Amino acid sequence: MSKVWLITGCSRGLGRELAQAVLGAGHRLVATAREPGDLGFLPPNERLRTLGLDVTDAAAARAAVAAVVSAFGRLDVVVNNAGYIKANSLEDLPEEEFRRQIEVNLFGVYNVTRAALPVMHAQRDGHIIQISSIGGRRGTPGLGGYQSAKWAVGGLSEVLAREVAPLGIRVTCVEPGGMRTEMFGLSMLPERLAPDYEPTVGAVIRATFGRPEGARSDPAKVAQAILRLAEEKQPPLHLLLGSDAVSAAASALTARAEEDARWKTLSLSTESNGPGDALLSDREEPNSPRMTDDDNATHIRQVATVFVPVADQDRALDFYLDKLGFEKRADFPYGNGSRWIEVAPPGSANTISLVPPSEGRSAGGNETHCAFMTDDIEADHSALRARGVDVDAEIARKGKRRAGLVSIEATIGDPVPSQFFFRDPDKNRFLIVQPG
Repeated sequence: MSKVWLITGCSRGLGRELAQAVLGAGHRLVATAREPGDLGFLPPNERLRTLGLDVTDAAAARAAVAAVVSAFGRLDVVVNNAGYIKANSLEDLPEEEFRRQIEVNLFGVYNVTRAALPVMHAQRDGHIIQISSIGGRRGTPGLGGYQSAKWAVGGLSEVLAREVAPLGIRVTCVEPGGMRTEMFGLSMLPERLAPDYEPTVGAVIRATFGRPEGARSDPAKVAQAILRLAEEKQPPLHLLLGSDAVSAAASALTARAEEDARWKTLSLSTESNGPGDALLSDREEPNSPRMTDDDNATHIRQVATVFVPVADQDRALDFYLDKLGFEKRADFPYGNGSRWIEVAPPGSANTISLVPPSEGRSAGGNETHCAFMTDDIEADHSALRARGVDVDAEIARKGKRRAGLVSIEATIGDPVPSQFFFRDPDKNRFLIVQPG
């Protein structure tokens, strides 16, 4: 079905490719650029309107959205693509240049997004696609202005997605790696770089961005991926594009987790009521009451625990996801032989992250098995046996210290179950971990 698109920054690079792809797919498009004359590569078409737009001008952004609705009657997809990079060390990057990058790469996204929201709110439908970067997940020397904005765009999008999901509005941060566009040429470097920053800023920027033809991703293929994304009813909140982006994201995630683990003792040392309480999240999902220690203790008496060998955990996890209607969104290797799994509650734009135990190590103790919460243990045992899960071997281990991943619990927080539980071996209680 033909959709109405608004795309910023269409004069070159990804914006140019995406504008052509959208029209080629039969959609209606309002393409914008700072200089409307730069859009002459788009031939006249009854499904096309072109506009000049400086995304840092909030009034102009509102006028652009009004022009979309005037021309086509609605607005289905917004792509915030406009942006630019100017590299230097944070010490030497002029303040006005840093501010300019924040204005274009962050406030530009904010202005266009905010202008589009009332239209999509009234429609109870729409998809906002932010063209971010793998630089929104890691830090690259020399890109302080650009990547500060991209990290902020990721945070803005996380908040926005939770606010507008009940309104039928979808939000996705597209996070490409290197693309073969002009943005990734050496023009981003300053005329003069301080000698002390040559080994960091200079070396990294020249190696990474000096040869656009060496970038992994073809912008035309990125455009096709975005077209497909816009057809999804439940798109991801974050979408990596390019093998370099996938690899870099996994490395950044592993490094962050390892650093958190190294400093965990100090992290927990600030709790007024002891370190165990630090594992109780202070964030709740809608309709889910905050559980106190007393509530938690009562809750433990209301449910039973099914333990399964790690070798059978995939079958067991699939059973509980099916039982609760959760969708598995991602599953990939995560350092030291573990895996990282992302699941989503029914009808939710949010995902919950799991790191299941792996062979030889568990998620919180010394034994390699998984634990799942249930309020009907006999029924679950029968269903799991039917799937080939060796629950009887774990029943025989009763009384031994157990630790590991615990499933979604289906009663607290209804109608959308959202809690995960982990066994705390030291205090022998279950701790609630809210999705972040």
